[in-house]
Amino acid sequence: MTLSQDVVPEHRRDEAAILGLLQYVPEPHVVLSAHGRVLALNSAARTEFPRAGVLEQALAHVPMGTHRVAFFGRGPVRHATVTQTAVRISDGTAARLVRIHAVEASVEAHDSLSAQQPLLDALPAKAVILDPAGVIQAANVPWRVLVRQNGLVIPDDGVGSPYLATARNVMGAPDGRTVADVAAGLEDVLGRRALAFEFTYRCLVSGQVRHYRLNASALEETPWRLVTHTNVTAGHAAAERQRELTAHFRAVFDHAVDGILIADDEGRCVEANEAAARLLGRTAEDMLGLDLREVYADFEHIWPELLRNGELNGSLRLDLPGRPPVDIDYSSRAGFFPGRHLSVLRDVTAARRAEEQLRQAQKMEAVGQLASGIAHDFNNLLTVVIGNVSHVDDLLDGPEGSGVPLAAPMAGVAKEDLRKVMWAAERGADLVKKLLAFGRKQRFQPTRLSVTGFVRDLQPVLRRLVPENIRVDVDAPHDLMVLADGGALQQIVFNLATNARDAIGPGDGVIRIRVAPVTGAGMSWIPPAVRGQRFVALTVGDNGCGMDPDTLRHICEPFFTTKGVGEGSGLGMAMVYGLVQQHGGHMHVQSCHGAGTTVYVLLPLLEGRPEAPVVEAPRRGAPVGGHERVLVVEDEPAVRDIAARTLKLAGYRVLTATDSIDAVAVLHQHGNDIDLVVSDLVMPGGGGPAVVNAVTRLAPRARLLLTSGYPSRPSQAATPDELTGIPLLQKPWTPSELQSTARRILDERRT
Repeated sequence: MTLSQDVVPEHRRDEAAILGLLQYVPEPHVVLSAHGRVLALNSAARTEFPRAGVLEQALAHVPMGTHRVAFFGRGPVRHATVTQTAVRISDGTAARLVRIHAVEASVEAHDSLSAQQPLLDALPAKAVILDPAGVIQAANVPWRVLVRQNGLVIPDDGVGSPYLATARNVMGAPDGRTVADVAAGLEDVLGRRALAFEFTYRCLVSGQVRHYRLNASALEETPWRLVTHTNVTAGHAAAERQRELTAHFRAVFDHAVDGILIADDEGRCVEANEAAARLLGRTAEDMLGLDLREVYADFEHIWPELLRNGELNGSLRLDLPGRPPVDIDYSSRAGFFPGRHLSVLRDVTAARRAEEQLRQAQKMEAVGQLASGIAHDFNNLLTVVIGNVSHVDDLLDGPEGSGVPLAAPMAGVAKEDLRKVMWAAERGADLVKKLLAFGRKQRFQPTRLSVTGFVRDLQPVLRRLVPENIRVDVDAPHDLMVLADGGALQQIVFNLATNARDAIGPGDGVIRIRVAPVTGAGMSWIPPAVRGQRFVALTVGDNGCGMDPDTLRHICEPFFTTKGVGEGSGLGMAMVYGLVQQHGGHMHVQSCHGAGTTVYVLLPLLEGRPEAPVVEAPRRGAPVGGHERVLVVEDEPAVRDIAARTLKLAGYRVLTATDSIDAVAVLHQHGNDIDLVVSDLVMPGGGGPAVVNAVTRLAPRARLLLTSGYPSRPSQAATPDELTGIPLLQKPWTPSELQSTARRILDERRT
């Protein structure tokens, strides 16, 4: 019970509101019952006399009015003046209102203070004892040492002096705010409005900054107040360091790129950073209390394993509504803090995509290398087929008596069969070109050309390529330049248009071809290093049947086709992919089943105008034969025979060698008589480079012609200087190509 407006004087009931204010009066006020029991007391009385029994004992027989009363408690006897007034509380019960003022310490109190000096000196803190007026009555040794360390000259180290004035000097000239705060807090303790006061301040001690904590408290049942100054410099530094570390941790936690989750033992999120919320598609508020069962599909298995083993690493895929799937790697640690478990989530979607692209590129490169090797052997076979067919055809067309002795009807049938064989051989040669294009091994001559003009020129051809039910829309408003081979670019456009035509089928449809300048920004399917570059985007789209994701993943693989048996080789898109890569470009295919397909081809943009094509006028009447001596070096017997036969039919005197070692032996014997050496580039025993070196030493007047079934000069076969400037005839060659090339090289020697 506290003093309130219900306590009203008997004859002045209208003062009830004023009595309620006694709660805030600094002097002790008590309400006693008629039997002397404490019914209520204000804050000052509760602070000065924390034990109600002391009041009841001292006031038990004191009559109404003002009297001098002694108070006996655990400490020294204190004397005070009390004034009692009769009052009546709200239920009509009689009571007494007691005002206690002029509390004085007795002589015993001072004697008790002197007796406590050893205990005061034993305190590690700097300590003083004040009387109710705020005057220092006692000080311990650490206080006196502090006073003298600061070089102060104060009588008796401040004992007998006002505390605030003395402390201002001892505390190292603190700022005005510190003094005001200390004065206000100490005044509350001195006036018994507060039992204690605490304040931390900084000061200079011997020129160094120190931090102290001031504690002021009222000693129970005594008039004294104890004030201590404790050096908390080390603790303050540790606390500051802890606050700094906490701030750093908070900053790292909040701004981490990876998502961070902290969960309790039940697997519920108690803390999450912004990255985690963004990764899981939730707000920061939604993250708190999130059940991790919604994140980990196999939570019931992995969570006990985490708690049992202490750590767990793994991967998961999140399929969130309205968002593409997200691949996540997670690393979890259990019990990093009691009852708390940490999980770090990293978005590896882009990395997974890059790994898949790298694997695909490596697979395509391996198949490309295989295709290049197959092309070499196939070119040798085609050379033999084409050469022999050409010779037989020439025999059938020769003058009477020099050809094959066949009747006219049979000769006609034979020539028709030969045309079919030649058609098949040419188809084989075209297939080899596609293999080389896929493997990015095809030789081509890039020039500066306008993609816009190129596509516009192809537009009439494209319209004839597709049936009337399909419309071809070309949008190429910009004149954009690239460095490209015209034939290769034509193959790219024709293959993409053909695929679009087949995807549309017999129904009505449209093929959209667009040429526009773009930058790589925002295109995740090209390497990050080139996303800032400018490209020419050649886009071919259709509204055909489209593809499902599984088909789309294999679309650029060689021999993969969605067409029926005999309707496609499966090399069209593989060839396009290889040609685009060979031009330093990038390709991307977007498709959805039933919604059409769009192919994006990016080629590096060039500034400037296109180069005018250089057309060399054919030489008329140039002889294709002669009587010079020619050495043919070829390790494939069938190819060697057809080459020797072709040159002999043109009138040349021919020597043959099976490899570079055999060629050296022939050159030793006939070197001065040899005019031309026709050599395969890749052979056992050193190959073409060994033959070139031998010719340089043993037949310096002879000219050289290299042939190869490979698409280019293999780097392992020669250094660049050895073969520089030597003509290369690509297999499969026809007899007329070999004869005319040999004649041209020999004629160049004369000029």
